[in-house]
Amino acid sequence: LLNIERAVSSLHLMTEKLGIINAYITTKNAETYAHATNGLVVGFNAREKQREWFTRAFNGEKNIITTPYTSAEGDAVMAVAVPVKRNGEIVGVLCLNLAVNKITEFIESLTAENKLFVSRADGYLLASQDAKMIGKDLLELRPSFKQYQNKSNSKHNYYFAGEEYTVVS
Repeated sequence: LLNIERAVSSLHLMTEKLGIINAYITTKNAETYAHATNGLVVGFNAREKQREWFTRAFNGEKNIITTPYTSAEGDAVMAVAVPVKRNGEIVGVLCLNLAVNKITEFIESLTAENKLFVSRADGYLLASQDAKMIGKDLLELRPSFKQYQNKSNSKHNYYFAGEEYTVVS
């Protein structure tokens, strides 16, 4: 059983403390309670909409980071989710929406020159010096990266627009 008032209060605290766009809890029967709606999200069923975070949690994944998507509020987000268990059984999913641009802002703060790319394993660019590249496939934009895609670390050189670059990952 879910104490809705307490759960929504916790969702509000998470969004304030973590600076995230939205926090929500979805029950096993796919009812969703969100910070943004201050309670039940009427007419939304995560199972029927086949939300990646919901499906993956109920398929047994423990720490979920979804493919970026556009939220109902129009923001480019990634959902970070974990299953909620009671007596070893999954009874719901706790999910947070992180703005993709927050990742970019963080990466920009690391170095004045910002020659960093951050991508998911599938190549989806989360951060780049060139904002137009964000959301595109790094492995298509820089084909030399593909051969290093499944390595835990690598170093290689490549040429782009007449200049040589060194990549360390």
